Amino acid sequence: MKYLPSFISAILFVSGWIYCSYQTPLSYKHLLVLLILLALFLSVALENVSSFYLKVLTSASTLLLWALWFLSSAKPGSILGHFSYFQSMGLLLVTCVLISSIWISFTPEKQRRKTLFKIVALWLGIGLPWLLGEAMFWVMPYKEHEHSPFIIPEDKVLPYVRPENASWAGLWSGVFAVENKDRDPYARQISFSTDFEGFRNNEDIRQADIVFMGDSFTEASYVAEEDTFVHVVGKKLQKTVRNLGVSGYCPTNELIVFERYGLPCKPKVVVWQLCELNDLLDELGVQQWIANGRPSLYVKRRLLGTEKRLQIQLSPFDRWKMRSPSYILFNYLRENNPWPTLEAKYYDNSGKMHLTRFTGKPKTLYQNPLQHPGWPLIVRALAKGKELMAQSGIKLIVALVPIKTRVTGHAIRPGDWTQGNFTPEEDFAPHESIAYHLNNLCDSLQIRFIDPTLELRASSKRGEMVYLPFDSHFTELGYKIVGELIAQEIEKK
Repeated sequence: MKYLPSFISAILFVSGWIYCSYQTPLSYKHLLVLLILLALFLSVALENVSSFYLKVLTSASTLLLWALWFLSSAKPGSILGHFSYFQSMGLLLVTCVLISSIWISFTPEKQRRKTLFKIVALWLGIGLPWLLGEAMFWVMPYKEHEHSPFIIPEDKVLPYVRPENASWAGLWSGVFAVENKDRDPYARQISFSTDFEGFRNNEDIRQADIVFMGDSFTEASYVAEEDTFVHVVGKKLQKTVRNLGVSGYCPTNELIVFERYGLPCKPKVVVWQLCELNDLLDELGVQQWIANGRPSLYVKRRLLGTEKRLQIQLSPFDRWKMRSPSYILFNYLRENNPWPTLEAKYYDNSGKMHLTRFTGKPKTLYQNPLQHPGWPLIVRALAKGKELMAQSGIKLIVALVPIKTRVTGHAIRPGDWTQGNFTPEEDFAPHESIAYHLNNLCDSLQIRFIDPTLELRASSKRGEMVYLPFDSHFTELGYKIVGELIAQEIEKK
């Protein structure tokens, strides 16, 4: 009985190894036979060998069983290529038991009971507060999420809007990391606030010289507000500007935004940003939402007494993962999951390498506008918007944001692709692109048109990062380039 702690530790290692190795090619029958024999041998050894050999035997056995954890099958998104979060926690637990077991084995017999109590007190003192903390993060409401501007209240005309006078600050991870359930090595601290009508403006602006409409590229929640092209234009031209962009909107939504919020600002110029990547598809999504009776996209929650908000539906486990210190540490240490489309090493002009992800090859993401059912919806929105603005004497400028692959993809050297491959020859022919057809449409409607693809591509080839590595959106430099192009167009007579 005096060696019971060592024996118990061996049993713990056996149980842990069974759990950790459930995906290995070895059958369970073989594992059970091996472990039963090992347990029997260890129990016999406890009764029949001298103290010195017992110490060596128990230490060697526990070390062997600890090492067998590394036989677990390889898996993506894990630590050392093998350990999921729960397996990592299990490995940490049995490592503590291993250290304790060897410590007790080499302690003089008269002091073992006292040493055992000390070890138990030590691990309880560490383990219980940790478990209580994890439980607290599970049961407590996730207020950071519930009160952020990304909580989206219901609207009867638009699929969603931002809450008024909201603010949020925190770590922003790129969309390609979020979609792949990865850690973004380029994540950044961002603050975000909305004005009296729910748009990203740090002050309430009721009249503006220039109004900007668009989707996530205009709202730009992943860079500081002063780095958006909205503020670049306002600072360069010394004009009052207002940002009416909302992530996920398409031209049909943006036309409603102009009628509801843009016209009352009495602007002289409207800059309407379109997105080459997803506006065609988003138009179809909005029409499907309308056909379905405009259902609520989010789940109501009651907060702060009678106040109502809407919250993106997250499971308790997902909310816990966003706040648990142990899971945050695991997320930092683990390897990222393989990216399913295009990934490459991009070297900036200082020679520093940035692992960069892309949505895919342009031709796999895109259909010719004239053959896409979303194109007539864009045409209708722009024509209606031009008509409304002409009645009020407002000058309209349309700016198209190109797909990241069509810009940064041209700057990747052939041998630097780590997942997939893209060559400039695989890009659109000029007459296939949205830019080509949008330019013709704007000419017919007498709308000024900006396509910054060539300027962004030239900058990218010089080693200047114009898109975020793990995201499809601009860096501060990308916004500066586009903002200066817009300012130059506004200044033209």
